[in-house]
Amino acid sequence: MSESDRAFLNNSLIPDLSPHLSDFADTASAISQLDLVITVDTAVAHLAGALGKPVWVLLSFAPDWRWLLDRDDSPWYPTARLFRQSQSESWQALFEEVKLALSSFVTVNVTIAGQDLSADSQQLAPLAMTVDRTAAWQSLSLAMTGDRTYENTNLSLVSRCTSPSPEIEIDSLKSVAFPATERNSPELELRLQQAERLMETGEKEEAIALYESIICISPNCCQARINLGFLKQERGELDAAIPHYQEALAIDPSIPQTAYNLAKAFEEKGDVEEAIAHYEKALTASPDFVPALINLAVALQEKGELTAALTHYQRAIEVQPNSSEAYNNMGTVLQEQGDLESANVCYQKALELVPDFVEAVNNLGRSLVEKGAIEEAIDCYRRAIYLNPEHASAHLNLSLALLLAGDLENGLAEYEWRWKISEFQTGHSCFLAGPKNAVAAREYRPLWDGSDFHGKTILLHSEQGLGDSIQFVRYAAIVRSKGGQVIVGCYPQLQRLFATVDGIDFLAVKGEPLPEFDLQAPMLSLPYILGTTLATIPAHTAYLTAPAGCQFALLPDRKMKVGIVWAGNPKHRKNKQRSCGLRQFLPLLDVSGVSFYSLQKELSQADRALLNGTSIIDLSPNLGDLADTAAAIAQLDLVITVDTSVAHLAGALGKPVWVLLAFSPDWRWLLEREDSPWYPTARLFRQRQRGCWEGVFDDVAIALKGEVSEEGAQSDLADAEFRLGRDLQQQGKLRGAIECYERAIAIDPNYAAAHNNLGVVKQQLGQLTEAIAHYRKALAIDPQLAETASNLGSALAEAGNDREAIAEYERAIALNPNCAEALVNLGLSLEALGEVAEAISFYQQAIQVNPDCAVAYLNLGIAVEEQGEETDAIASYERAIALKPDYLDALHNLAYALLRQGKISDAIAYYERVIALQPDLAATLIGLGDSLQQQDKLDEALAFCQQAIHELPSNPEAHCNLGIVFYKQGKIADAIACYQQALSLKPEFPEALNNLGKALEEQGKTEDAIAATTERSNSNPVMSIPSQVWAALCTIAVSLRMLPLATLKQLSLISLTPKLT
Repeated sequence: MSESDRAFLNNSLIPDLSPHLSDFADTASAISQLDLVITVDTAVAHLAGALGKPVWVLLSFAPDWRWLLDRDDSPWYPTARLFRQSQSESWQALFEEVKLALSSFVTVNVTIAGQDLSADSQQLAPLAMTVDRTAAWQSLSLAMTGDRTYENTNLSLVSRCTSPSPEIEIDSLKSVAFPATERNSPELELRLQQAERLMETGEKEEAIALYESIICISPNCCQARINLGFLKQERGELDAAIPHYQEALAIDPSIPQTAYNLAKAFEEKGDVEEAIAHYEKALTASPDFVPALINLAVALQEKGELTAALTHYQRAIEVQPNSSEAYNNMGTVLQEQGDLESANVCYQKALELVPDFVEAVNNLGRSLVEKGAIEEAIDCYRRAIYLNPEHASAHLNLSLALLLAGDLENGLAEYEWRWKISEFQTGHSCFLAGPKNAVAAREYRPLWDGSDFHGKTILLHSEQGLGDSIQFVRYAAIVRSKGGQVIVGCYPQLQRLFATVDGIDFLAVKGEPLPEFDLQAPMLSLPYILGTTLATIPAHTAYLTAPAGCQFALLPDRKMKVGIVWAGNPKHRKNKQRSCGLRQFLPLLDVSGVSFYSLQKELSQADRALLNGTSIIDLSPNLGDLADTAAAIAQLDLVITVDTSVAHLAGALGKPVWVLLAFSPDWRWLLEREDSPWYPTARLFRQRQRGCWEGVFDDVAIALKGEVSEEGAQSDLADAEFRLGRDLQQQGKLRGAIECYERAIAIDPNYAAAHNNLGVVKQQLGQLTEAIAHYRKALAIDPQLAETASNLGSALAEAGNDREAIAEYERAIALNPNCAEALVNLGLSLEALGEVAEAISFYQQAIQVNPDCAVAYLNLGIAVEEQGEETDAIASYERAIALKPDYLDALHNLAYALLRQGKISDAIAYYERVIALQPDLAATLIGLGDSLQQQDKLDEALAFCQQAIHELPSNPEAHCNLGIVFYKQGKIADAIACYQQALSLKPEFPEALNNLGKALEEQGKTEDAIAATTERSNSNPVMSIPSQVWAALCTIAVSLRMLPLATLKQLSLISLTPKLT
């Protein structure tokens, strides 16, 4: 203790116990003799709480974690009461609160001081049995059986249970009374009456404090625990209320109101199972307790246990025949079960009992909508609104009926009432933080009024289901045209898909932090804000596309491809009405010319088993999010679906979609029309009577047969053009082939084979850009075409895009690891990039998958020859020729390799085979002429060399070879002329220069020979070589003057022509 505190204490009336407090045992001894401890957050607070002594703990604005937030009790210490600073470092207000509480505490303690409070709980008076029994019941009716309003906005059905009738009240009190001889002590009765008065006058904080003090003194006082539980529950402190109810129930299980209130508390927490269990306990104690019967039925109805709920409503009516609430609620169960006639009888009975019962009027309207009596339903909703202008559910239901009737102007205005309903405020809004203390975007920034907002940012936030978001994201581009930036808050399943939407500057996934924004608008409010009518719905073009990153592809199939969906979200309030079953689709499988694909993402075990026994292809393993679904739909010809998000997705993609609608459809599908103003490609098939799908599927089967017949006729025409084009292409009539393929594509734009073959023709004509475009289109239609991917690679390689070519070859190999053509072409591209070892590996793989692939052997020979493995190269060339005896490139390269090894006769033999196959092959002529002159067959060599010059007049090797022949024939002047011509074509030609020097020297023109050699060597240091080396080099040059390897490889690539389909 500080000196100043000690001095202040000495001048007060507060006894100083510090001299006695050597350790916490001494402190505990002192505390045990006190009635109350008031302390800041110190060890003494914990000590008093651990001793079970009343302790008031004074907490700072930011307390220690164990004291939690926003509560005045402690789960750690039941006897603790917490007083908190309302703002940082402000103790004054806190001590004013403590002073007031202490005054009440002292009054009560003085009143009962010295009394024996240890009486058995059975000696206490009946619950709330004060002197004035009527006032007692009024207090209890508030605390235990207060009005409960049940709103199910999904069903637009409102149920309510109230206190029992006066006759029931007396019976209920008798049923919970203790023996009349056992009464509370006068002091306890006085305190209970004082607490009741505080409740009656609205002084609830003081009532709470008094009940807490009563419980500290008399823990088994049921009335105090129940009413304290109610006060805590009323403040939303359910976790504090529930233990008091549980204690009261343990003390006396025979009091039905205790279990009833506890059930309500659990229901408020969302624990329906516990709520049901405690309503049942209340009914065990009092089987005719009507509020418990009704609320138990409501809880069972929320769980979907409609038969059990119906039983309890019927029992409530037996006990209390004039219960309009029970009749109304029973009507909602019957309506959910589809028994509209019986439901209407219940609503009418409720209205006979209470003519102005708004909920019954509202529910009657809903029933009439489901019967198709829209105008009568609208009258009901307007009647409900007349009775209660603030009835949000009636306004919402009126909006849905008006929208269904096509009155968008009035319907959209009424639809804004949805925000008055709690479900829409929480489950259908975009939050800035959460889940606790979350702020709705609607409350954070102003609602956009539709005006321009240049320089500002707007948030368009998703609400309700995925289909709603897909339908109304179309407005993003319109909003963007008003200026400023557009943020769209979307569900995670839509993130990739919405990335393709025009008008969105930033996508924010729900649950993640939002960037700052100035304005906001819920997506389903945009039609209202922008004044949309049936005539102005923005539905001119598709506004979604499948993202480019989705590689999912269907198998190639010329049949009509139809995707199907038979069930929606099981959590949707009308899912049972709008969903059918997979089995109802099965008769459609008898329609010939159709391949069916299941787009159903979630499958029950029964559906999966049934699906596996059909020809329907299950796509669910590929459908991660709606972007994947969009990728699948993009490859289909038609989607047939019940009213789900897939219907909206197909429509937004601009894909033909047939939507199967329940008798009472969602508002956006309107009434009595087969088309949709929201989706131009949609066709609507409607139930003609409630719950009957047979007629719908009969209509679909007829329509599908018509589609297949029309598509089949068009398909036949396209096939005929394709076959003619292929025949013309094989005959070399490329222009005619192009015309046929183009006509086939005009008939069927998704004819992948026609696009592939047209690409091949274009490539053959050197039109690489067009060829590449057609290959890409074919792959877009059918990404599984391995040969087309290989063709695309060859076109890219020919265009010089080796890296892109490699990617396409790898794609082809991934699709078909046995595609030898792709393996060879990949090797060629790698070899062009200098990766010879890898190229060899792919050539060998090609040979492994196709041992008869001659081109693989050819290119393998070229690659290993480049690495100096001439023997292996010769073996590869020989194998290529064995497979394809007239293979010019292989014959040419084999002759060249044999020539290098000095096997002149063998080389000449192969050259002669080449010339026999292709007499104008100039390169072969050059090589053969060289071979013949080396064997001194000068006349034959002269003929071949002259023919080579005729074919290739600008080829320096041809002129040099002819010079060699003339030189050997002794025609030195002619030889010199040939060498000079070779050097004029190729100044840096060592062999020709050396031969020219020898010829000049032969004529005795030594100085000219030296001058020529010196001049060339000075201009090219590579040629400054000793004369003895020149001779060796010249000999090698003569034997190696065939076409360079690069040229041969190019010939090999071109020889691997793209494949026709």
